[in-house]
Amino acid sequence: MNATGSCDGKPFQATHHFLTSLRTTPEALLPLVRERWSIEGWHWIRDTQMHEDAHRYRGNGAGAMAALRTAALNLLRLAAF
Repeated sequence: MNATGSCDGKPFQATHHFLTSLRTTPEALLPLVRERWSIEGWHWIRDTQMHEDAHRYRGNGAGAMAALRTAALNLLRLAAF
């Protein structure tokens, strides 16, 4: 997959290679890759900004805190923050 864009005002071009055991076409694989990385992007925000991986909640506390973090992030996004 080729990617182009700009970073810090400088143009860039990158080629990304993927290895998979799926028997599919590149056109069919692209949506799967994009979906995967959109999920990873969400987890990256939760870990870097809210340090989610550092917490050691047990039982129902882990699910409750994850729900609260998700609600907080959604409220921030709705407020265009």
